[in-house]
Amino acid sequence: MAISKVNYGSNVLMDLTGDTVDAEHLAEGYTAHDKTGAPIIGTMVSGSEPAVPGMQSIKFNGHLLLLSYIFADMTDLTYVDLSNIDTSKVEDMSGLFSGCASVTSLDLTYLDTSNVIYFMGMFSGCTKLTSLDISSWDTSKSDPDFGLSKMFEDCTNLTNLNSCPFYYSINFYGLDKLTHDSLMSIINNLGTVSSSQTLTIGQTNIAKLTSDEIAIATNKGWTVA
Repeated sequence: MAISKVNYGSNVLMDLTGDTVDAEHLAEGYTAHDKTGAPIIGTMVSGSEPAVPGMQSIKFNGHLLLLSYIFADMTDLTYVDLSNIDTSKVEDMSGLFSGCASVTSLDLTYLDTSNVIYFMGMFSGCTKLTSLDISSWDTSKSDPDFGLSKMFEDCTNLTNLNSCPFYYSINFYGLDKLTHDSLMSIINNLGTVSSSQTLTIGQTNIAKLTSDEIAIATNKGWTVA
């Protein structure tokens, strides 16, 4: 059985046993193996039309070291199964699902994010996403300045969120459909901080909370805006 690998210099970015890819759907300059085991070099240019037009589901197996923008702009994608991959060494998940405008629900509790530094724009543009579970995630190593920026940008239909702990400023502005339970999941999971951090949820969401509920965040050192 061929072992599909993606290399960048001396680093192995993907090692997906049994999975294969063709040059047209592999990022330009990256190397892998086709279904015969022969090496190929990717020709897909970043920022082009969806990598696999019409693709609706994807399943990965194996080990990943880089997850940034893998599914970016796959506008027809509705289902992703990442339950059988090891992400314990992944440091960058930026833009992982950005532009996945057809995804409605994601359970990502099985992802190991303990070493992830960048979550930037991870769900940006997931305009149909209504349900998200990231309750098991560890974001403690995220970059304090940019690691969480635009993570939920334009997720305007997100309603149900099982949140994880956050330790640096996080922005949910414009996500006005979040339920009260979702807002409390965010607040209850906020880490206690020693430097000023801001939880931005907007006035519509603030109006759903009592002063005592907001105080849970402020007592941990957060500003709620």
